[in-house]
Order: sequence, then structure tokens, then C-alpha cells
Amino acid sequence: MKWIKKIGIGFLTLILINLISLLAISYNLKKVLVNGIIKETITQKITKKDQKTENFMITEETINSITDDEKIQEILNSPEVEELMNKYLDITINSMIDENSLNQIELEKDMINFLEENKELLEQAIGQEITEEAISNTKQQLEDGDWSRSYKQTIQNASRSLTTTEKTILKGYQFFISIKFKVLMICLIIADIILIALIEKSIYQWIKQLGQSCTISGILLLCMSIGVKITVEKIAQLRNFQISSLFGTGIGLMLFGIMIWMIYNIAKKKKEKEKEYEISETLNE
Repeated sequence: MKWIKKIGIGFLTLILINLISLLAISYNLKKVLVNGIIKETITQKITKKDQKTENFMITEETINSITDDEKIQEILNSPEVEELMNKYLDITINSMIDENSLNQIELEKDMINFLEENKELLEQAIGQEITEEAISNTKQQLEDGDWSRSYKQTIQNASRSLTTTEKTILKGYQFFISIKFKVLMICLIIADIILIALIEKSIYQWIKQLGQSCTISGILLLCMSIGVKITVEKIAQLRNFQISSLFGTGIGLMLFGIMIWMIYNIAKKKKEKEKEYEISETLNE
């Protein structure tokens, strides 16, 4: 019976490792897409060719110095920019599946709001004051550009060219990052731990499997982060592909697992000492 018990515990521990890993990836996938791919793609698109204005030309060298500036990176990494990118990532994917979501696209309005609400942050980045006239001219250019209509048309064209399999993948992505999926993973993790505790017939023995699972999941995420970064930078030519959120989660899980493992060992030694004391007391009597 002992080998059956070991196989059962081993199987449940393997499932626990996978559940924890999936939950961690679910929490980080959108961040990886926004910070690792979208922001880097935007930067590279800016630096690909010289940009001209009415009065002067901005060379690639100048743009590189601007986009490498810490203040510019601060803007790109600000919560406001991330929120805006998250919004349009969701809208884009939703619209590829259901064109009714296209009504949520208001690029001009969102960009103008961002400009007005983050005026001081932008002034610090460019090193000069942004006048009301400049804001007014920018508003006019955005409205004249009709970016929302062009963006909607691009999404519609892309959506119509998608195969059924590709749309299914997008729906799978939506579910994978959803709250419903995260809650499901948490419930399954709790159920798995309860099963381990029932098989072990111990109120604390499951801590050992949880510690092992978190440590192994953390190591797997670290390896995945490094592997994905190397692959994407090589294939997609993204020089600064950011995957720090997933990497950080991997480190956090690994440290958490080690801490739980230490707590388990301390509790085990304490219980063994208590048991030895009880035996010695019984013998003395």
C-alpha cells in the first residue's frame, strides 16, 4: 500500500506544480505582451527611419538617444501608459473575435486625455514646457488624422482573414488571462492540497509538497523566462525584450517554496522532539 500512496502523492504533487505554474503565467502573460513586445516594438518602429518635422529632421541617432533616455522609459513604464496599452490590447483581441467591440476604440480621445492628464510628466521628459497652443495643435492633428477609423479598418481586415483555429486561439488567450481562469486554478490548487493532506493523513504534511511544488514551479518559470527572452530576441529582433515580471514571479515562488520547506522542517523537528520527550516521560514512569 505504501507504494500506491507514494505514487498518489507524486501524481498530485506533479499536478500541483503545473497548476501553480499556470496560475503564475496567467498573471504575467499580459504584462509580458505589453512590456516585452508592444513597448519594444513601438520603440523600434520609431528608430527604424528618420522622422521629419516642418523645421528640422530628427535622425535615427537622435531618436535612439531620446528613446534610451531614462525619462522616456519612465513614461513608457508609467501606470498610465500601461493602462492605455492594456486597454487597447484587450479591445484589439476582443474586436478580432467580435466586431461589436470596435465601438470602444476612441484613440483620439484617449490620447488627448493622456496628454492633458500627464502634461508634467511629458514636460520633464522633453525638457521644455508644453504650451496650451501645442496641446491645441496636437488635438487638431489627432482629430484630422482620424486614427480611430483607420485602426478599426485595420482590425476588421485582420479579423476577416483569421481562420477558425486562429480565432479559437484568441478566445483561449482571453480565457487564460481572465479572472475566471485564475479563480479556477486557485480552487484546483486548494483541492489538490486537501487531497494530499487526506492521503498523508496529516494536518501539516501537505506543507512539504506545497514547498516543493512552489520551488520547482519557480525554477521552471526562471528557465522559461530566460528561454523565451533568448528566443524572442533572436527571432523577432527585439533588442530589449522585457520579461522581468515573469522572471520576478519565478524568483518569488522559488523563495516562497524554500521558506515553506524550512517551516516544514522546523515543525517536523519540533514534533519529533515532543514525541521523543513523551516517550522518555512514559519510560521514566
